Amino acid sequence: MALDAEALRGLDAPMLEDLFQQAHHQIFLHGGTAGQKIEAVSFRLTATRPIRALPAFRERSDMGERPAKTPITLGQEAAQDARLYASSDLPVGQPVSGTALIEGYSATIYLPEGWSVTRDGEDNLTIERGQP
Repeated sequence: MALDAEALRGLDAPMLEDLFQQAHHQIFLHGGTAGQKIEAVSFRLTATRPIRALPAFRERSDMGERPAKTPITLGQEAAQDARLYASSDLPVGQPVSGTALIEGYSATIYLPEGWSVTRDGEDNLTIERGQP
């Protein structure tokens, strides 16, 4: 059961028991009998606050040295060479074509031959079919 701020301020054991019984009956269509023991195993609280501006997301560029190319194997296909890039090192506004692996802070992107990736000034990557 959702509680507004006013109801939350007045929350006590009898009110919590009543809310639990109502919710149990609403979900399971039985039970919710007064006086039965209740074990609360979790509560969910959602709190929000306004922010002045969204924080800027930036890829980390401290991913260390990497070789220019590395062999990769996709499924049963033969190994092929792929260029390696850190996403933070991609030139802004200049497309890079596949075959490549783009290593980011939280993900690695496989860029097949015939596809390109472009990084914008906010570190977003746009992947498109077709070579630049």
